[in-house]
Amino acid sequence: MKAVPALSVAIVACLACVGCASTGPAKEDPRSPATSSASQRPPLKDDGRLSAEVKYQSGITLRPPQPIDRARVTPQDAYRSLCGSSLCASEVSATIVLARVTDLNSGTAEPDGSIKPAMDGRLVYVLRFDGEKCVPAGVIPGQPGPTPVPCSTADFIDAGTGKFIYAESGRNL
Repeated sequence: MKAVPALSVAIVACLACVGCASTGPAKEDPRSPATSSASQRPPLKDDGRLSAEVKYQSGITLRPPQPIDRARVTPQDAYRSLCGSSLCASEVSATIVLARVTDLNSGTAEPDGSIKPAMDGRLVYVLRFDGEKCVPAGVIPGQPGPTPVPCSTADFIDAGTGKFIYAESGRNL
């Protein structure tokens, strides 16, 4: 296997993961009692367990979890762990589903130049926001550039810890 310089791996991984960047305003912490937008946030739709394989154009594959697979955090806690930061759009509804996810194009660069995938059959919650507005990669927010386009974002949250792994955004998720 040919070794790839770590910088090249990082650039390829970044381009594979970030098709668009959300242009929405920073969001407040919905867990804070002082947050007025939390009650205005559309309800979370819990689709339970993924029932059929799904493939994103970027190469990410979602597969149904095994019958013995059990998440240690609830879908609501996974949603709160992410939406307690500025990563959630308050005006866009979200759908969450439990799945086994593989993305062999993103991960950590190893000393030999290979990539150790962040998700290789990993049990995660996939939190999907449809109807966001995104600008193409490479455009600096706030600078003149292309008009934002409708897109979707899929956030991947570890089902065992509730920790955010990373997100994928794009027009054709």
